[in-house]
Amino acid sequence: MCNDLINVWTPATHALVCFSIGYFLYDALDMMIYHRKRSSYELLIHHTMVIVCYSIAVSTHKYIAYGALSLMVEVNSVFLHSRQLFIICGESKATTRYKTNAMFNIGTFLLFRILTLGWMTRWLTVNRDLIPLAFFTTGSIGLAVIVVMNIILFCRIMLVDFSDVIRTASWSGKDNGKPIASPQVSVAPSALHHQNGDAVTNYVESLFEEETKYEKND
Repeated sequence: MCNDLINVWTPATHALVCFSIGYFLYDALDMMIYHRKRSSYELLIHHTMVIVCYSIAVSTHKYIAYGALSLMVEVNSVFLHSRQLFIICGESKATTRYKTNAMFNIGTFLLFRILTLGWMTRWLTVNRDLIPLAFFTTGSIGLAVIVVMNIILFCRIMLVDFSDVIRTASWSGKDNGKPIASPQVSVAPSALHHQNGDAVTNYVESLFEEETKYEKND
């Protein structure tokens, strides 16, 4: 299957993709019925794109190996869901087990999500002449949506779990080589950061605030 992700497949990979369709359908229905909020709607878009792409693979008996390969991202879900359980149970972010899970979460996120999705994007581009236009368009849109959502998720996780490190580094960088204006004026670092921060920094911090709000609501 490594040499042909379009036509070659095994009963095991076919069953895996079929099972995954059922999982995403169930999870989507659960969110629509019991968890109607903004973060759930974002996941519904993700689930819809995955279900469509997997259904094409199962119904045509093509691209099954490609679909099975995409499930490598679920390795990271072990630590991603463990993080959510820690948050639900009120685990402090200062504990050793939370920090350990956070490190594994970031590491597996980069390895099994970002790198895997990047390789899949490259494969789709290189083999575009072998794929019918309708399937190529559907796959490209679905993959683009999933990549963007994973990048946003990565930013949110970084800002929540490593916010102190990021903000300290950002504050130190801005203070480097700059004289203090006046000893009589006391300005909070967070306030000065928002005054002088660029649009990208402010946007990413808004993601942090949204993520924190969602976690409190959960």
